[in-house]
Amino acid sequence: MAQSNKGGKRPNSGRKKGVPNKVTQQVLDKILKSGDITPLEYLLKVMRSPEPVQREGESAKVYAMRYRTWTEQSFEAAKAAAPYVHPRLATIENVGKDGGPMQHKIIVELV
Repeated sequence: MAQSNKGGKRPNSGRKKGVPNKVTQQVLDKILKSGDITPLEYLLKVMRSPEPVQREGESAKVYAMRYRTWTEQSFEAAKAAAPYVHPRLATIENVGKDGGPMQHKIIVELV
């Protein structure tokens, strides 16, 4: 009896890695077409907000609190947006031949 090709895992079948499914793509299209800013754009806007200045008649203590709040919000926004803008660096372990320790050889030539 011949084996059927129905069912089971087959090479190169299914959705390719990184391709969003239809529902995800529809949601993204709706967000982009709505004209609203994306969450990443909002985070970048918060991160880039101008530094507060001391208002006329404002006490130094109140200004310091506003400045601290601005600093913390900018920092948190930058932290949250970073993975979308900068890829994470992979950890690479340097090993020698067959997974052993690395060996270094220094050659000095006197001329």
